[in-house]
Amino acid sequence: MRARNTWDTVRSRAKFKTECLSNQAFRYIKFMKKIYLLILLLALITLVACGISENNISYVDSVFYKHNSTIYYYDYLSDESKPLCARKGCTHDKQECDFFEVIKIIDSDNYVYFLSDKGFEIQDGETTLKQTISVFNKLDNTTQSLYTVNAFQNNCINFHMEIYEEWLYFYRGVTIDAERKDCTLYRLNLSDGSVQKLLESEIVHSYVYKDMLVYHDLNGGIYTTDLYGDNQVYVVENINGFHMIKSDYSSEYVYYNVSVDNGTQYDLYRSNLFKGGIELVVKNVPESLYYGVAFTDDRIYYHERVDNNITRIYSCYHDGSNKSIVTEITYEILELEIHNDNLVAVCRDVSGTIRRMKLYETNTDHNVIA
Repeated sequence: MRARNTWDTVRSRAKFKTECLSNQAFRYIKFMKKIYLLILLLALITLVACGISENNISYVDSVFYKHNSTIYYYDYLSDESKPLCARKGCTHDKQECDFFEVIKIIDSDNYVYFLSDKGFEIQDGETTLKQTISVFNKLDNTTQSLYTVNAFQNNCINFHMEIYEEWLYFYRGVTIDAERKDCTLYRLNLSDGSVQKLLESEIVHSYVYKDMLVYHDLNGGIYTTDLYGDNQVYVVENINGFHMIKSDYSSEYVYYNVSVDNGTQYDLYRSNLFKGGIELVVKNVPESLYYGVAFTDDRIYYHERVDNNITRIYSCYHDGSNKSIVTEITYEILELEIHNDNLVAVCRDVSGTIRRMKLYETNTDHNVIA
């Protein structure tokens, strides 16, 4: 009997130890779950603080623009404009905001490239301005710095920026002084982050096409050079009262408006960058691209103010043929642009309120607002 009792005791103790180990394992698993959830929560908080949208916003139907030194986006579907920074409590007026003191933005496909000032610093006893070119990824809502400089007063990056193919072109130096320009053109490779110095100049080019810089001179001419400022070739010369337009698509044609009737009417022309020549596209268009001309791959959209209450929007092919009325709206149009096959405008209503709105779907010929 004693032996049997001893064996029962051993089995009872073994069972007790097994239950204790099971309870310890269960408590360990619960503890590790709590640690995992805590790590996940901290990661999410960090992502939001770094500029990730806490609302998982989709920007497929949005156009981006600069307002009050930060970046906003206009959503076509909700017809609302909101700041890009989604951090709770952020006022977008301090360096902690990723989109503070924005100087220039370029809305390009799935990315928004922007230049921002990051505050003043002291280097070798002199004050410098820290500037950064960054990119916001619309697909994963992340922001990345591409290029940073500490610039002196006359060597800052300025708002003359553009993207062509895999390069972002920008100037450093004085470019807005009407009497004197002293600047240097660079380009930033968007794939590997390398920077190339192209040329020093007293003249700022208008836009890049292939391996050429396109210029508008003060004597009524348009000419091209290579990327280093050499091999100058005039496309057109001696045209009075014209304003050159950069099209929204890559084209071997340069478009420009010519003032007629003492500046109250403007006709749209184009010239081939390689062959020259002058072609009339359409008569009676707005003065410049910024006030109402937009391009798709095959059409031009422009407007005219019919009276104080009606603005009429037209469309035609690049050569001016097949002209038609697209729609009429009860707003004054300040800007037009094509974005994701949508005709988007900056408009002013009768009360003076300025807002963005989607007017027309170019791929479906659907009027959104009338």
